[in-house]
Amino acid sequence: MTDPTDTGDKRRLLIVGNIFDYLADHRLYLIRSLVKDGFEVHVAASGSEAAIARIGATGAAVHALPIDRRRLNVAMDFRFAAALQALVRRLDPHLVHFFTIKPIVLGKIALRVMKGRNRLALQSVVMSFPGLGRIFAAGGHPGLRLRREMVISVLRTALPGLKQFVTVENNDDGRYLREILGKRRIPVRRIRGTGVDLEQFRPLDRFGAVRFLYAGRLLRSKGAHLYLEAARRLAPVFPDCQWLMAGAVDPDDPDSLTQSDLDAMADCRGFGMIGRLPIEQMPDLLASTHVVCLPTLYNEGIPRILMEAAASGCTYITSPISGWRGLMDASETGWLLTEVDIEALSQAMGEAAADPDRVIRLGAACRRRIEAAGVSDADVQRTFVAVYRAALRARPAVGA
Repeated sequence: MTDPTDTGDKRRLLIVGNIFDYLADHRLYLIRSLVKDGFEVHVAASGSEAAIARIGATGAAVHALPIDRRRLNVAMDFRFAAALQALVRRLDPHLVHFFTIKPIVLGKIALRVMKGRNRLALQSVVMSFPGLGRIFAAGGHPGLRLRREMVISVLRTALPGLKQFVTVENNDDGRYLREILGKRRIPVRRIRGTGVDLEQFRPLDRFGAVRFLYAGRLLRSKGAHLYLEAARRLAPVFPDCQWLMAGAVDPDDPDSLTQSDLDAMADCRGFGMIGRLPIEQMPDLLASTHVVCLPTLYNEGIPRILMEAAASGCTYITSPISGWRGLMDASETGWLLTEVDIEALSQAMGEAAADPDRVIRLGAACRRRIEAAGVSDADVQRTFVAVYRAALRARPAVGA
């Protein structure tokens, strides 16, 4: 077996996600850069042909895996595990990198029970948590709590002979995962977000009444319903403001807003439903937006929409997301809600609507902060490559 850290060897890397669309929207720069850096890159997930084409254009090889990212589906989960095992045997990668919770959990199970793994080149596993997601939110119904305990059990599972590395986007998630892993000597590295293109997202002069935007999955757990209600309350008071929403209803997700929720906004003055917007159109939308709202009800990593908004010179109204708190001083850049409810959100949005000059000043401060934060696409890519090189050189921890 060759040494994958030797410059004469093409280091084989398998990236596994839930859907190609996520990887194409959030990890494309990383994938493209890894190919240029000399990695033999393979990307496996499910998803749209358009996303597959975008990833394939980087020079990475693309492989379809069956996965139901939203719910427990025993038959499909078994198929995913079996397909992943077959793919690992065929590609014989030096390192496998799992993104998001479900691929991490199913991937660990698949590698744990995989026969003949010790005869392969595989040395290391990297597990990236962009956020801990709804499953780790406090409380929840009994079924959710049971799934949370199952996930924790799998995360603690050893992978004999393999080195394991974890990346997170904020310190709170890092501390939580270190507590979960307990005695497992698994390095946990913070990587601040997915990266942002500071040239593509640039501020422009803004004029007129304040323009608000919610952009992302239309989930109640992300506060989409709170944004609609706040817009409805404030529209009569600030008739010149605009309240925009970019995203799409997901009929397969019980947490999603429904089409009826959106139809009920038809009589709300200034409300505009943009729908799901191609990622290449986001710079223009954000350049004409004053305030981005994300009143999420659970702790996320560092939401990409907030990073892109800051790069575009937008201020923000959001929850006290720990990773974002570490990047931004809310007293100088925007609004962090101490309570995430309709009253607090309406108050913050009302303050912004009433003071466009302040909104412009805060947005300019956001741009300065994001420039100095070291969170560009290139910064994030360099950090991941450092993790890969460490993973390919380290020795497995005892009991890892």
